[in-house]
Amino acid sequence: MQRALADTPGQPDEVQFFRFVNQAALDGYMNDERRTSLAAERDAAIARTELFPVRF
Repeated sequence: MQRALADTPGQPDEVQFFRFVNQAALDGYMNDERRTSLAAERDAAIARTELFPVRF
């Protein structure tokens, strides 16, 4: 986990990197019932989420 160096408006407070072996693994994670069942709690605590697919 990485954190922003300064409290700059509009910049993320936190950046997380996840690595998945393929799209099916990512889809499985995103649709996992244990994760989706907590969506309301997550949405109450997090202002926004942006996903950026990248290749290594």
